[in-house]
Amino acid sequence: MSQVKIYECPALFCEIPAGYQAVLISLDGTIKGNLNWKLELEWASKCIQQGLSILWEIRLGLFDKLPMPLSHKTQFLSLGLSLEHFLQGPWKEFHAHSLGICLYRGSADFSLCFPWGDEDRSLFHEWLRDYFKDVEVLNREMQFSVRSFTDVDPQQPEGHLLAALYCRDIAADYFDLLAGNMSQILPLYLLLDASGLTNPAAHIQMLFKERFARFELGVKGSLVGNFPLEWDSNGWTLSLERREKMAICLPDLKEAKPSLCQRLSLAVNTLNQQQIPFRLIFENTMTHEWDELDLLFVLPACLSAEGKRKLMGFCAAGGQIVSLGEHLGLPEEISFQEWSSKF
Repeated sequence: MSQVKIYECPALFCEIPAGYQAVLISLDGTIKGNLNWKLELEWASKCIQQGLSILWEIRLGLFDKLPMPLSHKTQFLSLGLSLEHFLQGPWKEFHAHSLGICLYRGSADFSLCFPWGDEDRSLFHEWLRDYFKDVEVLNREMQFSVRSFTDVDPQQPEGHLLAALYCRDIAADYFDLLAGNMSQILPLYLLLDASGLTNPAAHIQMLFKERFARFELGVKGSLVGNFPLEWDSNGWTLSLERREKMAICLPDLKEAKPSLCQRLSLAVNTLNQQQIPFRLIFENTMTHEWDELDLLFVLPACLSAEGKRKLMGFCAAGGQIVSLGEHLGLPEEISFQEWSSKF
């Protein structure tokens, strides 16, 4: 079986339609919850008796339903207690029949529910300094004309992408802290709704897997290829095998500035227009991710010397490189113009 179809029940103890191999069971892990999951565990037991697997979801209130700021230590400890209760309860009892747990389901744009107080603005401007280093780089990347990082308003339309990237990093750090060593025990998922993101460059940045390294991403409305877990109005589909023959190679996170992601979107748009399945892989892990791939799109401007050596190995194994920039001199390489002229 190459895929697992996961059904989200409208209510506990409902009838499961034919064609599904698993169900999603959601648990209340919020601050105000009592962690009494007796009915959910009874339902899980009945589903397993029917030969179904379980994908767990724990609702922690991330991020718009948290009563206190993210910096609140007691709130963080309370959420951690909910996760520990899950490990000692549902996971301990049903781990042999479980696919993992989802810690978040919501928009991929974490800035939509972010409170922008004075301290948050100050931290945002510090993040800009660390990300761009120099105001001239910021102006060149974003086509701004500001004199200082503090001139960028995260709540204005022109600053929205930067605000979204900042909130992505804040959210990712919080997920990591909450997860602790859970990723060594069970698969962890984030369910991200990307349907509100308007262009492929924004999708690349907001769904940057390296930023969520401990988690598998389940994505709704992706413009940037296939993810292991995809969801829509009909439920979820977990892919156990990767069958895409093409991929786009992404640079290190620090190199993935907006202008570079915009250049990568050229390949994304063409692949989508031609309805060609593809996925995203990363330079630093490409040797572990290129199995089954025949063709790899790369952007030479952000390719390291080590990355080029890896690409030579990919070519030696029979793969072909499509360059989105200058010629790399690889044995099996064509330009993007050559490749796209076939359509």
